[in-house]
Amino acid sequence: MIKVKVVFIGIIAEAIGTHIEEYSIQENTRLNELLDVIAEKHPFLQEILRNIPLINTYVNGRHVDLNHVLEDNDEVIIAPPFFEGG
Repeated sequence: MIKVKVVFIGIIAEAIGTHIEEYSIQENTRLNELLDVIAEKHPFLQEILRNIPLINTYVNGRHVDLNHVLEDNDEVIIAPPFFEGG
């Protein structure tokens, strides 16, 4: 198992009531699989998390695609499309 920190920005954070959550996931988990885990925990986010044009995803400050394999201690940022990471 590895641990990743997920940072929620803007209306997504407001919807779930927190800006940061930690997840323990299997090694070699891809970003899209983590989004599924988050959607299971927060079912009302399923539509948003599965509709990638509605969100931006970053891992350790870099915009990555959904097939990106997560590593231990990665920081994942999930933000509405108007957020500029950096």
